[in-house]
Amino acid sequence: MANIKAQPAGVLAPTALSEHESWKHDLFRSSLSPGASELSLSDLKGVLSKLHLPDSRVSEVFARADSNGDGRISYEEFSSYVDRHELELRTAFAAIDTDGSGTISASEVQALLDRMQMACSPARRDEILKAIDTDGDGTISYPEYRSFFALLDPEDLLRSLDEKSSFGDLPVGMTADLFRRAGSPAPAILRSEQRLKELGTNAERRRQDNGTLEAARQVMLQLVPGGIAGAMAQTIVQPVETLKVRLQAESAGTAPPRYGSMLNALRLVTSEEGSLALWKGMVPSALRELSYSTLRFGLYKPIKTALGAGTPRDTPVWKMMAAGGAAGGIASFIANPTDLLKTRMQADAGLVPQSMAAHMSQIYQQSGVLGFWRGASATVARAVTLGAVKMASYDATKIVAEDRLGWNKGTLPNTLISCLVSSGFVVASSAPIDFLRTQMMAGKETGGMLSIATKAIRAHGPLVLWRGWVPQYMRILPYGTLQFIFMERIANALGASMT
Repeated sequence: MANIKAQPAGVLAPTALSEHESWKHDLFRSSLSPGASELSLSDLKGVLSKLHLPDSRVSEVFARADSNGDGRISYEEFSSYVDRHELELRTAFAAIDTDGSGTISASEVQALLDRMQMACSPARRDEILKAIDTDGDGTISYPEYRSFFALLDPEDLLRSLDEKSSFGDLPVGMTADLFRRAGSPAPAILRSEQRLKELGTNAERRRQDNGTLEAARQVMLQLVPGGIAGAMAQTIVQPVETLKVRLQAESAGTAPPRYGSMLNALRLVTSEEGSLALWKGMVPSALRELSYSTLRFGLYKPIKTALGAGTPRDTPVWKMMAAGGAAGGIASFIANPTDLLKTRMQADAGLVPQSMAAHMSQIYQQSGVLGFWRGASATVARAVTLGAVKMASYDATKIVAEDRLGWNKGTLPNTLISCLVSSGFVVASSAPIDFLRTQMMAGKETGGMLSIATKAIRAHGPLVLWRGWVPQYMRILPYGTLQFIFMERIANALGASMT
């Protein structure tokens, strides 16, 4: 980069275009990781680390330049953004360069800080100015300023200097406000008050639009991995859950059980109904996972954050349980219709089972729309218990496995032992509620949870509430393991964090 201290011009002359393109190419290449051809978010964070900007601000800038939203900034995107940004940078530079020398000195920066009543220690001011002053002559030329702030806004210099962060907390772009608050005359193109107002308004609108898109993107990153991972895992363990439902459903009333054990249930179902009967209810199962698991895992971290929790290692167990329980309860109530259809179809032992549409019609004719929330009380109670125990025990076991066994989080041994322990806690705590939920949803019994529990205990003894716990554990262990493995891999690929 040339070290010439040049007075910035308003528009590039034709003879300067090739030099301008060469500068952009050199700047882009110098910001890339070795061997990379596109700019990543981590690359940008590394380039801007000396400015003390928060990660949220760097992410906002990255999202704005990444016009196609693919998580990388190509040279075309970089070049286009820099060209659109040039005028703001030039006018801001001229506003700070109050003596018109074509360079910005430390005294001019300090005068700007004083006029705007911003707190910045001399050490921090000099540290940042030294980072921008690449030729080390004690002043900042426009080429140096432009190279450092190519993707940033003029007020980002003030954000980096303001140690109280009062200026950085303001969400709007303030190129025009920069001139007004500094008491400096704006260049002719921006001198009219109306033009200043338009610039500020347009910049604010662009920021708000980009901020909204980025917020929506972050929400989707939290929601998507859990649902997709849940549907994938459920497809694999659906046969086990079908056998569990059959064992639980036959416990209604006083008739002797037909299936008796899991192995006998497997033999009878496959011989009488065919192997595909083990996947009965798969469509509503997948729909349930795409709604229930999406919300259960997607809401866990935001609720935990709202409770004042930090990382799993620093978070009390009760906050993990509260967040997991709340997320599970909300998700299960919303997804109850799919859960009801899944259970009805799995409990259907007919050689020609009813279709999902037939079950929906039957439920609606019998009870109307509210009929789809039959068993919701048991479903929500189970989900709150399961969510509280599962998420808290999983997070806690990951930490213990890392500290005591040396198995780092994210490794397969850590995930397996965490799922093994978590699944045991989940089955022990939720099996009775799961049993009652199956009775209610399968339509074998009427009445509330207490009435159904009383009848079952009188007919079969108290252990009947844990009927089907073996297939339940055999479902929850592989399901939980597969779901967490899939979910963490999907989240990592999308650049999200689920815990």
